[in-house]
Amino acid sequence: MNQKERSSYDTILQILKSDATLLADSVVDNIMATQREKIKKMSPREFEFFVADIFEKLGFSVKITQATRDGGRDIVATKSSPIPYTLIVECKHWGEKHKVDVSVVRSVYGVQMATQANQSVVVTSSKFTRDARKFAEEQKTLMTLWDIDDLLELIMR
Repeated sequence: MNQKERSSYDTILQILKSDATLLADSVVDNIMATQREKIKKMSPREFEFFVADIFEKLGFSVKITQATRDGGRDIVATKSSPIPYTLIVECKHWGEKHKVDVSVVRSVYGVQMATQANQSVVVTSSKFTRDARKFAEEQKTLMTLWDIDDLLELIMR
């Protein structure tokens, strides 16, 4: 292949790679949009089971609490090895315009302290307010917040 042919070939190859990347990004975007819609259509109880399944896939043993009067936690996720570790998880299946506020996050943190869990996770099908995120960040590694985008990222792994 001479220099001119090589240059044309490289240009065509770059265009094909760019098109493939755009196609792959489009496919991922479509899958994420479909998953987002599936999550929105779940009942609150189905959402709890969905979140529990994610924790099981992350290697935790999970116990889903009763549907009502759950003591401020929907899921208790544990690992026993190499060091015993307990998470409490509170699920909030709310509409996208209804953000989880700091009062919910503080309440879950209180349950965490009362039960002496190692960490708490608040999971929502919506978003969190700025104050809720700030409070969780102040707790350092004791508390984590997962919103809809975090969930989609986890299930796309």
